[in-house]
Amino acid sequence: MRCLALIVLALVAAGCHPALISPEPLPAGDECASVGVVGYGDMGNPPRLFGDAAIQSRIGVGSGIDVGARIGLMSGLYTDVKWNVLAFPFLLSADLGGSYEPWKEHDIGGSRILDTLALGVYPALLFGTRTLYGGVRVASRYRYGRSNSSFRGWDIAPGILVGASFGDLNRIMPGIEVAKGRDGMRWTASVNIEGHKLKRELP
Repeated sequence: MRCLALIVLALVAAGCHPALISPEPLPAGDECASVGVVGYGDMGNPPRLFGDAAIQSRIGVGSGIDVGARIGLMSGLYTDVKWNVLAFPFLLSADLGGSYEPWKEHDIGGSRILDTLALGVYPALLFGTRTLYGGVRVASRYRYGRSNSSFRGWDIAPGILVGASFGDLNRIMPGIEVAKGRDGMRWTASVNIEGHKLKRELP
């Protein structure tokens, strides 16, 4: 119930960068919550760098299916549904995420203010083992730029991600994602500390 409450809380929050999640499904009835730090930025000229802290929750809702939500404390909301389609000889999962992102942020030095409202869809394919994994994801967002016309319209950013998961009931999960959008190369890195109600066992 604690994780379910966090998901409900997330649904009334605002925008966030996608979670870097494992292809391993949570068993039905398992609940988990995690806290983490997130760094993200782009490789423009000049490069920009941002930081955030996040709370994430997931719950197993059926055979090979779990749902999750992530709240960035300075940004907002990302939710997703994951379906594990193959468990042997390796894990293969499809994931579909969505985001709602009303946010303002200053780049380094305060030379530019980004004031945008974005709706996003994030289809992904995740593969690997319980400990090490990778994946591909396409971030498709429609952005309404209220103060900067260059931030209006569609931004489609295909990317790759890699991550790891260490531990059992309590887990440490580092990950990084690199994508290319209309504004150039961008990256997201995070480290989550995750606690579970049940041990995570493959179906």
